[in-house]
Order: sequence, then structure tokens, then C-alpha cells
Amino acid sequence: MYKTIKSLKRSKLRNSRNQRRGTVAVEVAMIAPFIFLIVFGLMEWARFEMIRQAAATAAFNAAREGTIPGMTNAEIESSANAILDVYSVSDATVTGDISSTESSVTIAIPLSQNSWFLGRFFGGSSINRSFKLAL
Repeated sequence: MYKTIKSLKRSKLRNSRNQRRGTVAVEVAMIAPFIFLIVFGLMEWARFEMIRQAAATAAFNAAREGTIPGMTNAEIESSANAILDVYSVSDATVTGDISSTESSVTIAIPLSQNSWFLGRFFGGSSINRSFKLAL
């Protein structure tokens, strides 16, 4: 009789373990989409911040180069594009303007073309940066 009770306890324990395995699978299936959303959302936010900082750096450096005598608008635009290329920014619109009193650069970067995962959610949003330096 003792062996029968012992074997019943073991079979109940095995059954509860098997049922628990199914519960864990369901819990993981319910939580995993939220974990992936958080991870990919943070990666996308980091990319957004990197592009924002790259645009500010490119605008500043190109405007600074525009203060050098003899620089042309095309040269400062290519300088800004070279900086943006380092950060793998595509489809950026760079406008440089050197006048007799100031050097200015304006950069517009569309987020939908520069997003890693969530590009379709940005629509027509863009990052715009400009910088002016007096001559």
C-alpha cells in the first residue's frame, strides 16, 4: 500500500509539472510582445537621438567652415553631407548660404527614411536643424 501512495504522489507531481509548463508558455507568449516593443522602441529612440545630434553637429561644423574666406555654398553643403554620411543618414536636405554678414546651414532629415524599425509610424516627420555664424 505504501508503494501505491508513493507512486500516486509521483504521478500527481509529474502532472502538475506538465501543466505548469503549459502555463509558462502562455505567460511568455503574453509578455514577449511587450518586451520586444520596449527593446525595439528604445533602439529606435537611440537612433532618433543619434540623428538629431548628427544634424546639429553637421550644421555647426558646416556653418563654421562657411566663415573661412573663399568657401562656397556647395562646399559647406558637401561638408555637412560628409558628416551625415558617417552616421548613415540618408535623404537629408542640406542648404548652405554664405552672405557678406553670416554663414548659415539648414538641415532637414526625414525620419521615415532613417528609422530602423518604426519608419512607417513617423509619417512625414523630420528633424530640422539650422546654425548661423556671423562673419
